[in-house]
Amino acid sequence: MSTKALTKIIDKFLSEVDITEHLWITMPDLCRLAAKIWLPVSAAQQPVPTILEYIPYRKADGTANRDQVIARGKWETRTESNLAVSCLHQCFFVEAKLTAYENDIEAFSRSWATEIPRDGF
Repeated sequence: MSTKALTKIIDKFLSEVDITEHLWITMPDLCRLAAKIWLPVSAAQQPVPTILEYIPYRKADGTANRDQVIARGKWETRTESNLAVSCLHQCFFVEAKLTAYENDIEAFSRSWATEIPRDGF
């Protein structure tokens, strides 16, 4: 049995990439989501699949190292989301909705809400 490492070092990109650092996506309820787009320059002639990654925190937190592997053939579209929080004297209310679109067609949607009692009430 071979103990040869299974890793392969790739030091060339598969194609040149255009990166759009900040793109705003306006939802039907006028909520704006921030997006970062990685798109091969050749995508208009040779379409590539899109990966939508939902990250419920700020756009650049903890993703810089991972983003370096994007140029190996997996292209990604990222969006951010928001939620609504309100409170009464005795509890907090949290409401959120996540909707994913592929070519402007809704591919997935999920809404949720929860009520959290406040300490001491």
